[in-house]
Amino acid sequence: MANNNELEKRVTVLEKEIPAMQKDTAAALHLAQCADRDASEFKLAQAQNTQVFNALRKTQLEHDTLLREHDTLLREHGKRLDQVEQKVDAGFERVERRFDLLRIRLDATDMAVDLQLDKIREGFGKMAVGQEEITQLLTRIIENK
Repeated sequence: MANNNELEKRVTVLEKEIPAMQKDTAAALHLAQCADRDASEFKLAQAQNTQVFNALRKTQLEHDTLLREHDTLLREHGKRLDQVEQKVDAGFERVERRFDLLRIRLDATDMAVDLQLDKIREGFGKMAVGQEEITQLLTRIIENK
């Protein structure tokens, strides 16, 4: 019976520990449920982050394509601008050459006009002398009458 007594003592000790074990088990179960809920929330957040990253990647790829298109357009516009600039420069060179020719012609015209004016002045000078002589002759004729 000693074995029975000992067995009864052990069973009694175990029966006393059962409520504490049940509490520990309930607490462990509660912690496991909370951990499961946290893990589920984490997986959901991770899936949402993955969606955001995928959307961001898609946007960046679209922007990359758009930037490449803009780069191509910018290069084309740069070439066109260079061509326009060359045409404008050539046009200004032609205009400057024409102005140079006009200046030469204008200088030649000025010299010709100056020469003609000198001749006209000389002619007016001669006319003034002639008029003076005529005036003197007329004055003498009038006085001698």
